[in-house]
Amino acid sequence: MIPLVAPLIALCEPLSPPRVATPDAVVLGKPYDPANPFAKMVRGEEKPTIIYEDKTVLVFLDHKPASPGHALVISKVSKARNVLEMPDTVLIHLLHVARQVGRAEIAGLGADGFTIEQNNAYSQSVPHLHVHVIPRFLGYNRCVGNGLMEPDAVLAPIAARIHDAMMADSGKGMPAKPADDVAAPATPPPTWQNAIGIDPKTGDANPPAMNAFQFASHGSMLNAVLYSAAGPGPHPTLLLFHGFPGNEQNLDLAQAVRRAGWNVMTLHYRGSWGSQGSFSYAHVMEDGVAAIEYLRSPEARAKYGVDPRRIAVAGHSMGGMTAAYTVARDSAALGTVLIDAWDIAAEGRSFTDPAAKKGFVEGELRGDLPPLSGTSESALISEIEHAPPALDLIATAPAIAPRPLLVIGADKALGPTAKAVAAAAQKAGGQKVTLVTMPTDHSFSDRRIQLEMTIIDWLNALP
Repeated sequence: MIPLVAPLIALCEPLSPPRVATPDAVVLGKPYDPANPFAKMVRGEEKPTIIYEDKTVLVFLDHKPASPGHALVISKVSKARNVLEMPDTVLIHLLHVARQVGRAEIAGLGADGFTIEQNNAYSQSVPHLHVHVIPRFLGYNRCVGNGLMEPDAVLAPIAARIHDAMMADSGKGMPAKPADDVAAPATPPPTWQNAIGIDPKTGDANPPAMNAFQFASHGSMLNAVLYSAAGPGPHPTLLLFHGFPGNEQNLDLAQAVRRAGWNVMTLHYRGSWGSQGSFSYAHVMEDGVAAIEYLRSPEARAKYGVDPRRIAVAGHSMGGMTAAYTVARDSAALGTVLIDAWDIAAEGRSFTDPAAKKGFVEGELRGDLPPLSGTSESALISEIEHAPPALDLIATAPAIAPRPLLVIGADKALGPTAKAVAAAAQKAGGQKVTLVTMPTDHSFSDRRIQLEMTIIDWLNALP
């Protein structure tokens, strides 16, 4: 299994003499330094991404992981700088926890195995005894310390998966297990690691497929594609709406979600990219509702293995507004994903500033008209300026707040809107609102993997 979470795979260097002297801070026999980073974590002065904690041990993720899920296990009670200084009783429990973490990396992350590594003075960067527990995936090999710095937003869902697997492993914390009682982990559920980096193992009976078809919306036939998941159905299904006009369709996301065991349906709205009818923002919203109604039809279940009870809705940009509109009118949808969603009514209110209106027309609208039919620049501007409450994303947030809601914002684009939507949903009583912001552009050009893993983890947590 090869999790593609970094653009480069660094190979470990062959063993060779050290090129620099061992830092004095970690030479054997030196006094303990209470200012080291791990001591600060024990005292609560620094906040790592924690996987597990008890009275004597702290487990957290390495921010420069050798592989996704690379964990560190440290003692909270011992001042030992290395294994030679640690009391046996403390060391035994620490290693017991390290073994449990390894088991959880297999069960929770789908790792092919794990490595336990512990350095003493040589190659030891922090003078507080720590044990590395590194999940291993076939074909993926990176040295400790050579990983890319990962933000908390990337690490948090990984930590949660390992933690959950640890708890499921024991049932109630971490009771001791004899060395000869290490049960083989059950086949783990699809995770973002194997969904992004591993092709599914399929037979001839139920392989994955791409199905192009048309369905009706208000008298027009719309072009659609359904990526059907491998295996016998019915499958949960993600309805994925693209933005305006649809140059970025997020099909890499669709493929990854399918590898995670979900069907994914995408479509082109009326009057766009060859679909019949005339394009308008009102028609886009109606087409969204028609699409989810189609997914619940006997035809969709019979042809494509759609489970009508398990449909989630996601949308990017204008598609985010469409997703919110659709779920607000569909009581059975599992939840909503808004990907840097566009608030159409808020855009219209900004047009009271002539400069803002001109910037939108020249920088956004005018160049996006070629794939659209049955509309014009003036018609779309008028529709935005007079957008009804149904096209107000903030006003729609309370209607989708009771169900799981994932709001993803791009800091370099509509990030402020994402934060406002999440806040409005929480204010309306939403208990399952997740906000994730990423330092990227509106198309998530340099955060595609992070986008995919965030959405897949959220989908897999749905009921």
